[in-house]
Amino acid sequence: MEKFSFSSALMHFRISQGPSGFVWKWLLAYVLVFGLANAIVSGLQLYSYYQALDAVAEGEFRATQPFTNLWRQILPLPFFVAILAMFEASALRWYIRREGFSLRFGKDEFRLLGVFLCWGGILILLSVAGGLFLMIFGNTIISNMSRSVAANLIITSLLALPFISLAIYVAISFMTSSALTIRENKVLFISSKRIVSGKFWRLLAAALVVTLPFYALDVIVDFFVVPLFLQLANAPPQDWALYDPTNSFQTFLITTVFTVGVVVLTAPILQLIMLGITSKAVLTDPDWVGQTYTVAETFE
Repeated sequence: MEKFSFSSALMHFRISQGPSGFVWKWLLAYVLVFGLANAIVSGLQLYSYYQALDAVAEGEFRATQPFTNLWRQILPLPFFVAILAMFEASALRWYIRREGFSLRFGKDEFRLLGVFLCWGGILILLSVAGGLFLMIFGNTIISNMSRSVAANLIITSLLALPFISLAIYVAISFMTSSALTIRENKVLFISSKRIVSGKFWRLLAAALVVTLPFYALDVIVDFFVVPLFLQLANAPPQDWALYDPTNSFQTFLITTVFTVGVVVLTAPILQLIMLGITSKAVLTDPDWVGQTYTVAETFE
C-alpha cells in the first residue's frame, strides 16, 4: 500500500484515480448551485435592507432591522448545510470509491450530516470554554491592559494562543472524519483520530499550505470591502433630511456581490483540495483491509 506523504496528500486532487472529467463538472456545479443559493438569500437580505433604509429616510429609525432579524440569517443555514453535504459526499465518493460525478441526497449525505453535527458540538464546547474564560478573567485582563496598542496586541495574542492551538489540534485530529465515514459507510468521528496518528504534522503542513493563500486572499478582499462598510456606517450625514438611502444601498449591494462572488469562486477549490488530503489519509490507512477499486454499493 502506498504510504502517506505531504506531497501525495497535497496533490491527491490531481492524481486521484477516479473517473476523468470529475473535477470540472464538480467545480462548475458547485459554482452554479451555491451561486444561485447565495443570490437568492442575498437578494432577500438586500431587499430587507433597502426597506429599512427607506424607512430611515422617512424618519423611522429602523436601520438595524436586517441585523436584529436573526431568523433571516439562521433560516437558510440548513439549506446550505444540506447542499454542502451533497457536494462533499460527491467528492469523497470520487476520491475513495472512484465513482463518477453525481449529486444526490441519500445515505452518504445523511451520514455526513451526522459528522457536521459532531463538528457543531465541538464548536459549541469551544465557544462555551472561551466565554467562561472571559467571564472569569475578563475584568482582570482589561484592568491590566496598558495604554500601548502594541502591548495590548501582544497580551491579547498570548491569551488567544492556547485557544488557537487547541482549535488547530482538534481540527487536524478529526479532519478525516468525513472521509472515514464515506469509506466505512457509517458515521465515524472520534475514530478518525486514529487515522491522524503518526500523520499529524504532515496533515497540518498540507492544510496550512492550502488554506493560507485563501486566507491571504480574504485579507486582501477585506482591505477593499471594509472601507466600503465604513463609508456605509458613516452615512447618513448629521442632517437626516439630506439622507439618500440609494447611496447606502448601492454600497451595500457592491460589497455583497463582491464578497459572495469571491467566496463562491474560491470555496470549491479549497474544499476539493482539502477533501483530497483527508481522502489520501484514509486510503493509506495501514489498518484498512478494504479494496480501493471495489465497486461501491449504490444507495437508493
